[in-house]
Order: sequence, then structure tokens, then C-alpha cells
Amino acid sequence: MNRDFVAGLIGLALAVAYYAMASQIQISQLADEVGPEGLPKIYAWMLGALSVLLMLRALIKPTELATHTDGNHPIGETYAAKRGLGILLIGIAYVITVPWLGYPLTLAIVIALAALYQGGRLSWQLTAVGILGAAVLWFVFVFLLHIAQPEGIWPELIERLRR
Repeated sequence: MNRDFVAGLIGLALAVAYYAMASQIQISQLADEVGPEGLPKIYAWMLGALSVLLMLRALIKPTELATHTDGNHPIGETYAAKRGLGILLIGIAYVITVPWLGYPLTLAIVIALAALYQGGRLSWQLTAVGILGAAVLWFVFVFLLHIAQPEGIWPELIERLRR
């Protein structure tokens, strides 16, 4: 078994546990069509599916310990771990800032930061991708699924400016 297969097994176990916990969420009379357990169950299914794909990939094409470079950086486990840590830090920054900046703005920034971190260049196209990506996700969650997202400080700030 290689590390990708083990990671897939761990991810699958987490997905099953997460789904089990989501199934325990109480449904109240105030619940919408999706229900309070709807989104967590979707996340669990997505994690499970991605974990299975990772396990299948590990079986079909075993990971090789790479010692070559991609032109700029050595490719290997240490490099991959550092890249993963960077993405994790972007995710943590999202969780910390979303209550203040609100969902759409924070998500647009996170999309742009992730693209920059993966080697993209700061340009109007990158800005447009961040804004469009945030708008699409806001539309799906807030408009279509009726799942409220953090508004941030903007409603209070706008109200103060009106006075």
C-alpha cells in the first residue's frame, strides 16, 4: 500500500464518520428544504468520492518517489507537504476572516490567493475568476439552496454611512 491509498482510506473513514455525525443533526420545524444536515451530508459524500478516486488512482498508477524537478522546484514528499500546508493556511485564513469580510468578498480573495499560490499571475483575469467564482458559489448556496452565509461587517457599515 502506498501513501495515497492510505490517505484515501483515512479520507473514506472520515467521510463515513462525518456522514454519521451529520445524520444525527436534529431537524426542527424551522428547517428549510435542504435541512440542517443537507450540506454536511453533501460534504461527506464529496469527501468519500474523492477518497475513493484517490484510492483507485493509487492502485492504477502507484506513486513514485520523484527526484526530478518541474523546472523550478524539486518534486517530492517534502515539497508536496509544504504546498499542502500553504493551501491549509489559506483555508484557515478564510475561516478566520469570513465573519468580518463576509462570504462573497472572502471567497473571492481565497480563490485568487489559491490561484496565485499555485503559480498564477496577478492580472485582471485572475481578479475576474475570483469575483466570478465567488458570485457563482454565492448564487448556488444563498439563492438556490437558501443557505445563509456570513454577511460580515458590511450591513452595519452601510447602515452607519447612511446616518
